[in-house]
Amino acid sequence: GGQHTLLLHEYGYVLVCGSNEDGQIGLGENVTTANSPEWNGLVLIDSMSAGLDFSLFMSSNRGFYVTGNNAYNQFCANIEGKSLFVPHILTMAGGNITTWNTKSFEAGKASSYTLLNDGRLRMCGSNEYGQRGTDASYD
Repeated sequence: GGQHTLLLHEYGYVLVCGSNEDGQIGLGENVTTANSPEWNGLVLIDSMSAGLDFSLFMSSNRGFYVTGNNAYNQFCANIEGKSLFVPHILTMAGGNITTWNTKSFEAGKASSYTLLNDGRLRMCGSNEYGQRGTDASYD
């Protein structure tokens, strides 16, 4: 990420460190660390991606988690653009993101991309420089 680091242990444990100004390491408000604490209470994670000041995590059996800045709607969910300081499971009108049959996902600077098993691509967040390949500013 921009000022944070995410490490995924081979057994699915997540270690985090760095800035948490916008909640990007998911340890609560006003918590910044260089000690790589392990997240407590989260399920085992299969994959993750770090944006500038937000993070995305997926557990194949428990869901898709988001934490950090959502100012550009990069979480693809209407949560009023606010920052999340602890991980939240992402749910939408169409159900949990895992019901979309997600093949892979990536976090950009202020946008996110989800490739579905059927080949469709969901893009959310900032498009200031056309990084989403469309003319639309936001999802």
